[in-house]
Amino acid sequence: MPPLNITAWLSSVLQSVPDVKTIQQIQENTFYSPKKTFSDNTIAYYLYCQPIFIVLLVIWMIVSMNLVWIGNHKKIFGLMTAYTSLDIAALLVQNIALITVFSTKDNYLKYELCYVYELSFTFIPMCLRTISQWLKVGQTLTVFIMLYKPLTFKIIVSTKARVLFITLSVFVSCSISVVYYVINVKFEKTIALDKTTKEAHEVCREVSVYTDDNKTNRNAEFIITITNDIVQQIIPGILMICLFIGIHRLLKKQVKTRKSLHIESTERERSDERLSKVTMIATIISVLFAIPETALTILVNTDFPFVEAVNIILEVIGTISRILLVLSIPINFLLFSWLNGQFRNRVLTILKRLHTCISC
Repeated sequence: MPPLNITAWLSSVLQSVPDVKTIQQIQENTFYSPKKTFSDNTIAYYLYCQPIFIVLLVIWMIVSMNLVWIGNHKKIFGLMTAYTSLDIAALLVQNIALITVFSTKDNYLKYELCYVYELSFTFIPMCLRTISQWLKVGQTLTVFIMLYKPLTFKIIVSTKARVLFITLSVFVSCSISVVYYVINVKFEKTIALDKTTKEAHEVCREVSVYTDDNKTNRNAEFIITITNDIVQQIIPGILMICLFIGIHRLLKKQVKTRKSLHIESTERERSDERLSKVTMIATIISVLFAIPETALTILVNTDFPFVEAVNIILEVIGTISRILLVLSIPINFLLFSWLNGQFRNRVLTILKRLHTCISC
């Protein structure tokens, strides 16, 4: 990437590099060309593999919701269904944007599509996943309060409190994403010659490459980037870990108290214990599966020299992150769905029928 002072850069390049092809290659790297930033394997994954996963997830979720909500379990499965839907919607929006770009013959994006692509590829999915993370925190917090059972239990987990929490989660997530988008996404028109089609295109490139933004704008961009990472990943992760520890301790305390008093647990208490254990497992899965994505964010936003080894590391971490992201959606949903006796019975019935059909 050339320095901010493009005039000085061109002068030094023209004086030190007599090879015109080298200059053209450096110039082409400044154009906004998403297809060139992804490997062929990654492009194939988004074109052929992930769409199949998304379709299967949607079908599976529709069937699961019909099974889970038979007994009107909205209080138990409401938040879980909401954040599962948001995760699937984020995957769907992002994949549609990538398929639209990857399926074209041109490498460079037209200027009119650059903002739309960035919005649908990065910022809408990012916003949906941020809301999803906070709803997962809400699910874990609800179970923690349920086990703690203070006198104000009904007030804290009332419908109004849940609505307020969801509203604040959506407002904060959307506000940060909008500010992040406005500050970070800036393009300008330029002309690029596509070597594949031999045609000139009016494409876009990032303004920051050729303009020297003032210090205030750079500080604002850095602050909003850090704020977004903190709100999207760091704070929800820390809260879920703390709530996991709290639920674990409260559960052990309740079991120890019952044993010391020689009191058998009721069906309601056994149900609460199952819900707490499932919530703990789902919390750990959500935190662990977010670690590769966090590592990827740190590497991308660090000034590492983009040598071949760094590109390989980024691709490996990106692949792991994509696989874990897709896997975490059905695993969390299945964990909570398994709490429902009707769901378990229906699933076991379906599995028995499949086994019978295969045996025949």
